Amino acid sequence: MTTATISLSPTGRPTAGRSAPAGRSATARRTTPVGATPASALSTTRAAVLSVLGSMLAIGVAAIGVLVVPIAALVAFGPALLQAF
Repeated sequence: MTTATISLSPTGRPTAGRSAPAGRSATARRTTPVGATPASALSTTRAAVLSVLGSMLAIGVAAIGVLVVPIAALVAFGPALLQAF
């Protein structure tokens, strides 16, 4: 049985082909000079940074959300509790 695969070439264009038979492996050729950063690496880095920043923002929002009820309770019942002592 032969399966079809789709992979992205270094230029970002999809290429279709058949999978290699068992025991064979395809080797990728280096298309960028040593020291040069391909655009996909920059895109991946930006995506990773935005993912981390988004996670930090989500954790911050959740932490503020957890503090809303205790702060509201303190504002509502704080003066009455202070007068009791």
